[in-house]
Amino acid sequence: MRHESLSTAGGNALEGELRIGDREVHVWTIRLETSARARAEFLSTLSASERARLEALRGEELSGRYALFHGALRALLEGYTGEPAAQIVLRRDGNGKPRLSGPTRLKFNMSDSGGIAVYAFALDCAVGANA
Repeated sequence: MRHESLSTAGGNALEGELRIGDREVHVWTIRLETSARARAEFLSTLSASERARLEALRGEELSGRYALFHGALRALLEGYTGEPAAQIVLRRDGNGKPRLSGPTRLKFNMSDSGGIAVYAFALDCAVGANA
């Protein structure tokens, strides 16, 4: 298992491709508190449906956390898939969890609580993440 922390202080801090092997689980954590610049950068990667959900939230803190939570997911997915974050197509499963659209070996889960977000990634294996 690999555990990393993603810094959101200056926006998308990931550089290059993220590689995950068979029988590996990668776990990432971030703090959902950061600068307005970083929030704006992550916000620019959200899909239309994610932006609609964001607009339904009340309060700057809650909407800022939503932008970071989902924007950081897109930044991580960009690293794993090589697709630009804003072009990644996600769908919701029966439980409302985001999933990559189309066939893929990459599986992931995400959770947030108390200003911390946790993301787990694996190949061909459902994973869980609880903050």
